[in-house]
Amino acid sequence: MRVGKAYFYALPLAIAVQAATAGNLITDGGFESGVLPWTSTKSVLTLDPVAAYAGQAGMKVDSAYSGCPTGALYTLNTANLKNGTLYEFGARVRLSSGVGSSANLSFGLIKNGATPITLDGEQSSYDAKVYPDKWTRVFGVWQASFTTSDTLKVCISGTAANKPFQVDEAFVKPLSTEEVGYQPPATLDTSTLVYADGNRLVMGSQKTPFLMKGVNVYLYDLGTDVDPPPPLDDFKYKNVDEASYKEIRDLGFNSVRLMLSYNLFESNTAPGVYKNEGWALVDRHIQWAKQNGLRLILDMHVPPGGYQSNDFTGFGSRADLKKRLEDLWVAIAQRYRNETTIVAYDLINEPHINNWFIYAQTLINKIRAVDPNHLIDVEVSFHPSDIGMYKLADNNILYDVHWYEPWSWAGSHTNNTPYVGTLAQFKQLLRNGEGLTEFYDAATDSFT
Repeated sequence: MRVGKAYFYALPLAIAVQAATAGNLITDGGFESGVLPWTSTKSVLTLDPVAAYAGQAGMKVDSAYSGCPTGALYTLNTANLKNGTLYEFGARVRLSSGVGSSANLSFGLIKNGATPITLDGEQSSYDAKVYPDKWTRVFGVWQASFTTSDTLKVCISGTAANKPFQVDEAFVKPLSTEEVGYQPPATLDTSTLVYADGNRLVMGSQKTPFLMKGVNVYLYDLGTDVDPPPPLDDFKYKNVDEASYKEIRDLGFNSVRLMLSYNLFESNTAPGVYKNEGWALVDRHIQWAKQNGLRLILDMHVPPGGYQSNDFTGFGSRADLKKRLEDLWVAIAQRYRNETTIVAYDLINEPHINNWFIYAQTLINKIRAVDPNHLIDVEVSFHPSDIGMYKLADNNILYDVHWYEPWSWAGSHTNNTPYVGTLAQFKQLLRNGEGLTEFYDAATDSFT
């Protein structure tokens, strides 16, 4: 859809799978050596060709017990770990045939025989599920904190007895820019740069029209849905892998709105000290998008202080939080100013800030000082005293609305609920409901 200068609407999608085995700290994570380095006191572990996701074999886990300590165990070599480094843990998993339509798994880390640290399995109903007809992944992260005398064991098991499952491509690896290996371009390739040209998006000097069709992908999980919400520092990392980007491409999309949280980059105890793993996460998504011919919108879904839509509405009165967001966007724009795989910077998701468009102009000015070329995505205000959309003093803006009416059709996880009404009615409701009348000119604009 396009209004005014340019506009993008993304349908909600949350994909929670994870990635490759470069730098793997699990010996023979693909189970190809013929020797099984995993152990168990309660489960029967076997190398099995049927359990292979790739290669010749995988590991079958069969147990009459449930719970992480009773499943498959792998002892990590602490000499290969570094305190303070963030490590990713993951594996391909599938339920054995003939034991049900699905099952839950527990995936964790056991330190010195204590209660397992949950890596996956307690975050939401979408996590740690296995099915007999497809491979899924377990995935989690751990900030290393240990002594050289500690014993660390990766554990994976079922949460119900007598539900054998299969494991392949198990990995533990550090998350760092060095591991990812991405280098931001030294110069800007203007032939692949997408920008606003009047009321449309175009690419390059030939002004080739670019119609954005995208989905959301998030990098964190809110965890338990409680009131008050859990601290943002307890957000769970989420990710997709290169296969997920291929699937998005094959479904006909050309863009991904990558939903970020500020604490991927900085902690509340050290604001402005940016984490290497935050850059590594974005770097990796750039690589995957580039490999599949997709574009990225970097969306600050959770700015310093909290998620605007529901949980934290005091951002507008906090000068310290505003300064942190300004500095973070400058750092992001500085790093990726020549990366045309990134199509836009989405300043704040659903901003609940009075006089939002005044502050948005401040953010734009800060970004423009280091990156004069990328599109900037400005969303409609969600503050009850400042609802609507206003034009800003910049010619390279995506004006972004979030229209979820009716929720039964447009909301998350509504499956195949049909839209009740006509396309013309939907377009009219969108124009009226999001305050877009100022932007819409029937003679030149279209909602496609």
